[in-house]
Amino acid sequence: MNGKIVFIVSALSQPRCIKRITAIAKAGFDCSVYGYDRGMYRCNAYPDNIKVHTLGSLPSGSGYWAKLLMYKKDIDRIVRENGRDNVLYYGFGMLASIGLYLKKVKYAQEISDIAYAYPSFKRIEPLLRKFDKIIIKRSQLTVMTSEGFKQYYDLNDSNIIVQPNKVNVSLINVERKPLPPSCAEHLVFAYVGAIRYDTIFRFAETIGKYYPQHEYHFYGESRRDIMQEVDRLVSTYTNVKKYGAFKNPDDLPSIYNEIDVVTACYQVSSLNERIAEPNKLYEAMFFCKPIVVSDGIFLSEQVKKYGCGFCMDASTEENIRNFVDSLNGKELSDISHREYSMDTSVSIDNEETIINRIKTIFKR
Repeated sequence: MNGKIVFIVSALSQPRCIKRITAIAKAGFDCSVYGYDRGMYRCNAYPDNIKVHTLGSLPSGSGYWAKLLMYKKDIDRIVRENGRDNVLYYGFGMLASIGLYLKKVKYAQEISDIAYAYPSFKRIEPLLRKFDKIIIKRSQLTVMTSEGFKQYYDLNDSNIIVQPNKVNVSLINVERKPLPPSCAEHLVFAYVGAIRYDTIFRFAETIGKYYPQHEYHFYGESRRDIMQEVDRLVSTYTNVKKYGAFKNPDDLPSIYNEIDVVTACYQVSSLNERIAEPNKLYEAMFFCKPIVVSDGIFLSEQVKKYGCGFCMDASTEENIRNFVDSLNGKELSDISHREYSMDTSVSIDNEETIINRIKTIFKR
């Protein structure tokens, strides 16, 4: 297959990036990866046949101007090394996309969140959104991981593909078990992924404080201050447990085999969380686990569409207690069996559309 693809990622070992790049490389493209070490997900790795170049470390948090300058400098060097002829540059994240746009190379991009869709950017958000739309229109291909993002930009350009972050196809044949009606006697609630959000901590603390017959499990890692809060909860309550970083997708079957209810009650104060479509939705459906999400956001619309869980206001301890008290084994089992009966194409990733579009780009 003619054509070289140079990927630029903000976190080298981010599972979604590894999954996407691996699938594209398997389609026959010559792939190289350049990216930064973010200090997380280090248990995940690329196949040996994909060339990976570490650009250095990139701290989490703000300081976007300094990061943009770092990206620009690194992208200048990457383009010098790889050239422009028969090369497609593929950026994960806003800063990579800006750098590629400014460099005027042929580029694709992937939008998995909107970095400026937070309250601190409220005053300049309309300006950044306008600039982002220009970058999208100039791209050869823009992959969005949520239909909510496409609605936010209000674009229907032919170069846009909506591809949610679904379950890796390598798991398609793993055993899946729906919950029995007796499950409500002892429930394991869990958060699986990069840990964040006060609402998740509130849920875990409520389980720890009031429900000794149930458990709350954290699977994943995050910044030091967030992990300190997780450690506080674990040390305070014997039924709140932490399992740390995991390999995605390898460890997902064993993780979901241990839990009953997925909690993904994101804070609704952030626009980004209100329009995102996280992978937890599709993992919960695939592994037949009811999911609990915040009401009034795009994710809650998807949960209602598929009938795969519950929507609630998790902003107070009282609301969480009322919700937990209302759970019964039959309803949980009915949801789980509904997920079990779904065609796995709903929750398993399929890269064919992206790969075919990239093939078309190289034929132009």
